[in-house]
Amino acid sequence: MAAGERRVRDVPRPSDHPSGHARGPNSQRLLLVGSGPAVGWGVTSHELGLPGALARALSALTGFGYTIDVIADPNMNAADALSVLESVPPDRYDAVIVTVGVNDALTLTPLTEWTTRLRELMAGFTAHFSPTSTLFVVGVQPIQSIPAFSSRVSGAAEVHARSLNQVTLDLTSRALRIVYLPLGAPSEQVGLHDNDRYRTAREYVSWASQLACQMVPHLIGRPQDARAHGTQSWGDEEKRQRDVELIAHVALNQDLGVSLGRITALANRAFRTETALITVLGADVQWSLAQSGRETSDLPREMSLCNLTIQHGDVLIVPDTLADRRFRDSPLVTAGPRIRFYAGFPIEAPSGERIGALCVVDSQPRCGASGINEPFIRELALMAQREIWQHVRDYEASSSALIT
Repeated sequence: MAAGERRVRDVPRPSDHPSGHARGPNSQRLLLVGSGPAVGWGVTSHELGLPGALARALSALTGFGYTIDVIADPNMNAADALSVLESVPPDRYDAVIVTVGVNDALTLTPLTEWTTRLRELMAGFTAHFSPTSTLFVVGVQPIQSIPAFSSRVSGAAEVHARSLNQVTLDLTSRALRIVYLPLGAPSEQVGLHDNDRYRTAREYVSWASQLACQMVPHLIGRPQDARAHGTQSWGDEEKRQRDVELIAHVALNQDLGVSLGRITALANRAFRTETALITVLGADVQWSLAQSGRETSDLPREMSLCNLTIQHGDVLIVPDTLADRRFRDSPLVTAGPRIRFYAGFPIEAPSGERIGALCVVDSQPRCGASGINEPFIRELALMAQREIWQHVRDYEASSSALIT
């Protein structure tokens, strides 16, 4: 087993923004937590791993958009997963997917210990999360299907994995809002023992297909969660401000504005608006990381239309600001740029704090049909979000290299 573990340490893993996305209306947000398949062994992007593959599989079946955030660690167990769940905002996700148990199968964790940990995980989820959310507990995959261990693990681990899965099935079958998802070997396991990739994107597609068809009945027709009604908090303000300060520092030291400018230019053309911006909201001031079209200035946060977007937590479209009581008395509407149309989508930190928005504005209202493709403005905001945090990671890596 030690040789297998050494081989695993050399396998590629994702280093990009920890989430996967699929375009579509009425977007839902899910959280993937755990070890094993959640880690993304063999691929270098979460879009190619389980988060991205599962988001696309769910979208193909439902027609909705999905964002699947991931918090993964190769050594995570059920107790660790509980700690993670208790640390995230309780109304942030429509559903949670937990993948743990591979390590327990390999180390032959006693069934009594597994039962206790799983019960605590389930109880913690029920106590912490919204009553409209669902917990999906993924079963342990066949141990022999893991290339790094397939020739080195005794049959005892395989048998123990089946016993763990039976316990999980028994416990979840008696619980509300908690669903067991059995997971078989991926159907695309071609040539895996002949290279060092360990897994390929095709296998995550296979796993996603297995999971999505089981998940859909528990996702379609669910009540809209708190995010859709603007009742969710937008994250710890102190942590949010640290993120904003970091981004401000990165923007001064890298060509972040150039990269984001391409996105605002695309938004301007796509939506035919006078101005497109990517904004960041500090403690007291809104400022722009990039903008295209008519020039805008920094402004007090209390006047910011994007401030309402980050409170709303989803796409916000206002066809006519004078007809909307939230906007009609704003100085940005009654004077200055005289904004009559606004659409925006929040931009978030990896830990969930909303730090700004991608928005488009115009001095002419768009009554009736808004003329805004909601999935596309969401996709542009997510592109900007990934670009921002990739620059942050690059900056931190270069700073660390200079120190060492």
